Amino acid sequence: MTAYKSLKSTGICKLLIRLFRISLGFTISSSLFSLIEVLLPSVYQNIALIDALQAIVGFLVHLTSFVVFMIWMYRIHVDLKIFFTDYPITPGGSLARYLIPFYNIWGIWNTLSTFAERFSKESGDIKELSDNLKKLIPLFYALSFISNALNRLLLKQALSGDGQMNPILLLITCPIDIGLTIAFLELAKTMGSTITKKAKREIA
Repeated sequence: MTAYKSLKSTGICKLLIRLFRISLGFTISSSLFSLIEVLLPSVYQNIALIDALQAIVGFLVHLTSFVVFMIWMYRIHVDLKIFFTDYPITPGGSLARYLIPFYNIWGIWNTLSTFAERFSKESGDIKELSDNLKKLIPLFYALSFISNALNRLLLKQALSGDGQMNPILLLITCPIDIGLTIAFLELAKTMGSTITKKAKREIA
């Protein structure tokens, strides 16, 4: 069996990329509805039910994307052990770095940067992908923190006495959430391509 065919992450990576693209569509759709709600409240009243329905479906897509992302993260670290027996992060360790609160503040960065650093020692297009990942990590972190903070504020406002959310805050949150979804998509594409190219190079 070739190194490429033995990879555990390639199939689920393709599924994950599709899910992230669908998720991006729902994020953009939600942002448009939010824009209408703020700027044209009378119009929004007529489409509020549609917004509610797309929000439910979008949430399910986001949730599914997260679960698949975790499965993919586990499998890609199984693949990494094929190429690097001394790779410092185990498949289970990669999940812990993402899922354990507070620990994941350091852990996610450590997981992504370790991957990028290991492949930065390669040459050609693999090194280029590694360099792209290094640039993406700070942007991903910044968008994650900002999105989390803004959505917490919006949730707090929604649960307050009048249930009214700050329209300006809502409009700021929309592009941040779109950017974060794009960052997740680019992470999957970059890391998936890196593993695939490494496998093909091994058997070339």
